[in-house]
Parts: sequence; C-alpha cells; structure tokens
Amino acid sequence: MPSSQRVARAEAAFTIYAGLGQDRSLEAVRATQTMLGQTPLGMSTLKAYSVDFEWQTRAAAFDRQVRAAHEASDDQVNQVVAMNRRQAQAGEIAQTLAVQGLAQYRNQPDLLRDQGVNALGGLMERGAKLERLARGAATERPEVMTTVLSHIINGIASAFERVNGMPDPDQRAALFATEADRIVDAEIRKITPAD
Repeated sequence: MPSSQRVARAEAAFTIYAGLGQDRSLEAVRATQTMLGQTPLGMSTLKAYSVDFEWQTRAAAFDRQVRAAHEASDDQVNQVVAMNRRQAQAGEIAQTLAVQGLAQYRNQPDLLRDQGVNALGGLMERGAKLERLARGAATERPEVMTTVLSHIINGIASAFERVNGMPDPDQRAALFATEADRIVDAEIRKITPAD
C-alpha cells in the first residue's frame, strides 16, 4: 500500500496533469509545477505515478466529465435563451393587447369605461416589465421605465376623464386617440436616444 505522502504528491501532480487537457504530458506537469513555484517532480517519479495511479484512464474519465458538464451547460444556456425568448414574446403580446384595447375605444367608447383604463394600462406595464426582464434590460433602467409607464398610464387615464363627458362619440374617440398618441410619443421621446 502506498504511503499517504506518496498518494498526496501523486494526486497533486495528477490534478495538474488532468487540468492540462489536450496538451497534457508529464513534461507539461513539470513545467506547471515550476511555474507554480513548486519543485518539479522527477520524470521517473511522474512516470511511476502515472502507471501506479492509472493517470491515462483517470484522465480519460476526467475529459468525459468535462465534456458532459459543457454539454449540460450548453443545454441550460439554450433553455434559458428559449425561455427568455418566450417571455419577451409574451410581454410583447401583453403590450399589443393593451394597445388594441385602447384602440377599441375608437369603435366602442363604452368598452373602455367597462374595461377600465387602469386595467389596460396595468396590462401594458406588466407586459413591458416582462419583456424587459426577458431581454435582460430590466436592471439597466427599471426606475426610468416604471416612471415612464406610470406617466403614460396616468396621462391616458386623465385624457379619458377629460373627453368622457363629450356628447359626440366620434369626436370623443378622435380626441382621446390623439391625446393618447401624444402622451405615449412624449414619454417615449424622453427615453429614446437622439440619432
């Protein structure tokens, strides 16, 4: 049975050997030991360790584990990318539904009163947050986006209250649409970099 000191030295050298990957060799182990400030083991000692402790077999097993870990990591990355893509699309859909809901006001003014500006605004806000999170942008300017969305929602709610008392539904719808567009455009300009 090998001494514990011999086993420890062999394992330390094997760690270097395995870590060298495709460029591994006993000479490379010695060079790495020197680079690390260690006294390099003799070539005959390294050859004996390699045979006695089955370095070739163990290195092949190590390489398989590394490949499997990389494949699993690649699979996880692909799953996260696919999830983010799905969530970004869901956020876009939520925003589109909110905008379509606001657009329905032109044809059915009572619909917005029943549905509520706040409900549609909330859907738009949640959709935007979901999309930004999925696209990795949520940590960049969340306060700005929250403020902008809040201004849009409050502005559209105020515009709705202003035009709601108008007797002519066509005039009311046209004015509301114009006001809503103006509010959204003004807020988007605040956060869009100038060309």
